[in-house]
Amino acid sequence: MNFVIFLLLKLLLAGLGTCEENEVLRLPVINITEANYTEIVAKNELLFVMFYAPWCGACKGSFPHFVKAAEILKKKEPKVTLAAVDCTVETNIQEKFSITGFPTLKLFRKGVPLNYSGENREAEEMVSWVLNRTGPPVVTLKSQEEIKKFSNASNVAVVGYFNSTTTFAATEFKNFAQTIDSPPCGIVTSPDILKVTGQSVILYKNFDEKKVVLNSSLTSENIANFVGANEIPYVVDYGKDTTKLLRRPYKGILLILLSKEAGHYERVNLSALAKEHRPNEILFMRVNADEPERQRMLDLIGVKRGQLPAYRLVRFQPGTEEMSKYMPEAKVLKNPEEELKTFLEKFLAGNLTQFLLSADLPEDWDSSAVKVLVSSNFDEIVFDKANHVLVKFSTPSAPTVRSWPPFMKNWARISSRRKTLSLPSLMLLLTSCLIRRSMSIPSFDCIRRAITR
Repeated sequence: MNFVIFLLLKLLLAGLGTCEENEVLRLPVINITEANYTEIVAKNELLFVMFYAPWCGACKGSFPHFVKAAEILKKKEPKVTLAAVDCTVETNIQEKFSITGFPTLKLFRKGVPLNYSGENREAEEMVSWVLNRTGPPVVTLKSQEEIKKFSNASNVAVVGYFNSTTTFAATEFKNFAQTIDSPPCGIVTSPDILKVTGQSVILYKNFDEKKVVLNSSLTSENIANFVGANEIPYVVDYGKDTTKLLRRPYKGILLILLSKEAGHYERVNLSALAKEHRPNEILFMRVNADEPERQRMLDLIGVKRGQLPAYRLVRFQPGTEEMSKYMPEAKVLKNPEEELKTFLEKFLAGNLTQFLLSADLPEDWDSSAVKVLVSSNFDEIVFDKANHVLVKFSTPSAPTVRSWPPFMKNWARISSRRKTLSLPSLMLLLTSCLIRRSMSIPSFDCIRRAITR
């Protein structure tokens, strides 16, 4: 995710480095350095910042739009200042905000950063996104009518009810609201309304149970956790707006693979089980397998359309692209809610074996000097302490694989005379070769006799 800035940016920022402060502020984009960072953030209540690297390609495409956005916003109210940080020079600023990809955009509201979440990095979209977030992070609501209108205006809304705007809980609520892009936040201090609600934070939503209440430990961290746990449905429909949920730090994601055309949506209802497991950080995600673009997902997790409805639990390893997959023992669940409940309990207890997608074991796998391995016989053969084993990991479609069998057969004949080496060939799908994730395909792996796991 690393990209570049064009000569325009380089020349502009090089010039900015030698200007006096008042000259810099007259230009559409300010060059932020470690020396002026604190002062610029303090002087600009609304600051939209691009973090970039001068060797990068998407930055090159984004910066002209960024400069255009600066020119447009210069004529708008409230005042929004645009600035740029060269992360190859200002490494301390880069580390401070954990910038790992370029370009990264952040809006600073009174010094509090908010990650850019617009649809693209074109000027009009950036301007629209920024202006939609320049109002107060918390809206004051004075009546039940205003509360109802506010909560019905979006799928999710959060309202804090406090004795005054200066209490500890109210301050924490406002601190929380400053750090988020959505949902919208409102605040109520009316004594008459508080007689009904008490001091609390209520999340209103147009799905599931419609309203969820937090009335204790009202710190910004607890409020953030409360909102994060309740702002999405218990069962989420997979789509372009939900793919980002896959990278949240869930313990597991239960993929519910259904055919809408076959009526599975009406017959399979797991909302109660999903609600029960939300505190366990298990996300339930419903996938309509009828959609052609879902075929790749079905292939990846080993599900054929004739096997629907099907269920797979996946877990992404933190900080990596690796994914572990688990499946219920029974291919057909007669009582999905009860059987999946037991399945998830075993997963949370660490008592499930990872599912490895593999071909079936051929009947003639042992008929020649070169053996054929799949996941079902891999451990028995490869970890046999009586032999050294040379394993070729490959996919049947790999171009170079075709020229290898004769070579391996010759080696197998030689090794059979020494009685110390067997040469199995492991034929697995590339996407499911999970025993050694880091290797390239094809590759060789020599596993010595008496090796232990």
